[in-house]
Amino acid sequence: MKDKLFMDGIWFTVQHLVLVQDRPAIASDIISEAGMSQKDCIESQRRSGHMDERMMEFIERQLKYDK
Repeated sequence: MKDKLFMDGIWFTVQHLVLVQDRPAIASDIISEAGMSQKDCIESQRRSGHMDERMMEFIERQLKYDK
């Protein structure tokens, strides 16, 4: 079982890279290195709820895989 707190911490960083820094490629690399699946990202985003529309667009556009 994956640690939700760890994934949410990674997701906070991903949100910052996507929303503030406009660095979606780096955010995707971090997700991959952390071993997070598209499903993991969706779950972390649902827990966060921050900028839902933009982050769901990022997930669908950048993370077209499911580990």
